[in-house]
Amino acid sequence: MNRWTSDLDAEVELVGVEAATDGEVLEATRLVMRKEGIIPALESAHALAGAFRE
Repeated sequence: MNRWTSDLDAEVELVGVEAATDGEVLEATRLVMRKEGIIPALESAHALAGAFRE
């Protein structure tokens, strides 16, 4: 542990991991292209797919 995590309870979840299907990523890419006029990078499209899911 370091000084930033020493005060945290060991059961606190710091990071959540989610998966996105190829279809979700492509749909997120299409939506951003249609609405914003930009082509997101593949990595960003995965994050967008997760955000649009919420």
